Amino acid sequence: MNKNIKDYLHLYLGSEYIIEYSYVKKRKTQINKISYGSYYTIIKRCDAGFSTVKLILRPLSDMTDEERNELKLNVVQGSLLENPYEIMWTPEQVRVLLSKHFDLFNLHEIGLCLYKNEKV
Repeated sequence: MNKNIKDYLHLYLGSEYIIEYSYVKKRKTQINKISYGSYYTIIKRCDAGFSTVKLILRPLSDMTDEERNELKLNVVQGSLLENPYEIMWTPEQVRVLLSKHFDLFNLHEIGLCLYKNEKV
């Protein structure tokens, strides 16, 4: 299955994203937050090939102890934090993780996001 940034943008409303415009001579990048208003504009630009968009997210390994407590991880989930993409998250945990801008879908691995600690 081919992953596309458009399939994930709506889940990360409020997150930052970087957009690179390809229709200008010099490479131009901009960092913005995804809002309801900007969402459809971003999709149109991606569809037209005018720009490249990447979310700016946090790796799951960046989770603080306070966030782990908030998620109320069970024993199995806690033991799987070494490989968090194998965890069966509850719907409430997914909501919290998305609201805190974690890369819940391993988008970094396929180049659809940058991590906050990476240089742009």
